[in-house]
Amino acid sequence: MSEKLKKTLSFFLENATTHGISGIYQMKNIFVKILIMLLFLTLVSFMGYSLLATFRTFFEYEVYTSVEIETNHRLQFPAVTICSNNAIPKSYLNSSLLQDVLNKTNDVVTGKIPFDEINEFFLNLTYELTAKLESSKTTAPKQPPMILETLNDACLFAQKQRCNLTKDFKPTFPTEILNTCYTFNAGLENRYVQTGKGSGFGLSLVMFMNQSDFLPLIGKKRDTGFTVYIHDSDTLPMLGIRGMLVGPGFHTKIAIRKTEIVAKPSPFPSNCSNGEGIVNYIPGAYTSLACQLSCVFNSVLSECGYAQNLIRSHINTTKIIQSNASMLQCRDRVMNAVLGAQTFPCQCPRACKEIRYESTMSQSRWPNDIDLPIFKALSQKVVGVNPSSITDDFFTKNFLKLDIYFDDMSVRKYVEKEMMGRISLLSIIGGHLGFWTGSSLFSIFEWLVALISLLMLFIQIMANKFLGERDQSVTKVESIGINPM
Repeated sequence: MSEKLKKTLSFFLENATTHGISGIYQMKNIFVKILIMLLFLTLVSFMGYSLLATFRTFFEYEVYTSVEIETNHRLQFPAVTICSNNAIPKSYLNSSLLQDVLNKTNDVVTGKIPFDEINEFFLNLTYELTAKLESSKTTAPKQPPMILETLNDACLFAQKQRCNLTKDFKPTFPTEILNTCYTFNAGLENRYVQTGKGSGFGLSLVMFMNQSDFLPLIGKKRDTGFTVYIHDSDTLPMLGIRGMLVGPGFHTKIAIRKTEIVAKPSPFPSNCSNGEGIVNYIPGAYTSLACQLSCVFNSVLSECGYAQNLIRSHINTTKIIQSNASMLQCRDRVMNAVLGAQTFPCQCPRACKEIRYESTMSQSRWPNDIDLPIFKALSQKVVGVNPSSITDDFFTKNFLKLDIYFDDMSVRKYVEKEMMGRISLLSIIGGHLGFWTGSSLFSIFEWLVALISLLMLFIQIMANKFLGERDQSVTKVESIGINPM
């Protein structure tokens, strides 16, 4: 049996595709054989070191970012959210509540409120007014009041397709009582596609601000005009972030470019998420900001007892109490504390796929002196105010023109890719085997076959040896007349 083991080993050594092994075995000169063996072991050591570094790189899950530019002839138009900077319009208030607010603001004008207390006075008045409106269940208009439906060409796409204000514009936060934001082209059923670059192929709006509906110094935002957010159609805008202010008396052009960012999930360093297992109260696709806002809403609910309308459908509403001014003050205090903390209380990984719209904005005075009389004549019947009070100044302080369009039909894609995948790992292993020892992955298969064959022969030898010793013991026992059974 040992002869059979020797023949098996000799056959493998003579025919091994690992050139160093067969060369050492067949070499007759003992001195050269030792020299080649030392060289082979040295090369094997270098190969082991190189393979160790390769495996270390593979299990570090390193990535690189590829930049791809995809040119299109058609691009799905994004969602456009327009928010009035008028936090609480007069039209939302009943006559008695409006008179009460005007009386209080008149106290400031007449000097009854000390100068150093004016800001705090208006802040408290905003909280008080907001709480009363929430309690009264005041609802916002279903159509955007900033787009006058009766004004010709108030909303056009590609300079020819008129918008349907009911279908194309939706309240951004339909559950919010004081909703002053409306989104164009929202949801997965969005139907607008831009087919060429430039303002002639995008969205064109003429918006009416109606400054007469503003309350003095009510709300945190005191800018005149609107804030515009451009975002993917299946996500909600993150108010206060990446918004662009557009004011009256100007023609504002916003040129946009689309960018896609694709990251890789764990175990890669980006550790991105698609939102699985993460509390997210914000409708639409998962984003890190949506996760952070959901975390803030939870903190506000636990510390103030105040539930944002976005989360009411996710929690036990029987525990919600009617809001008041102190709860709203607590809400803002907690939100500022959580968002401004050095350590955020929730884990909010980045989204694995994120779509951004980079924008460039330009403005010019509008309407110009030549066009103003014509525009005034066309619009005075639809504004809803006394025609005698419509002056040139009225138009420049209440109307604005806005164009939003792709100025580049290409999409920039930043895609994370693994530095070394499984196929690359096998290729590198094969390269090291061939470079250092003249082997290949097939040589590894040979080694495994030889090892299994030798192991089976060894087991057979040991089994035969054990059975032979047992037979001898039985023979000796029988020879002295003792039955082993």
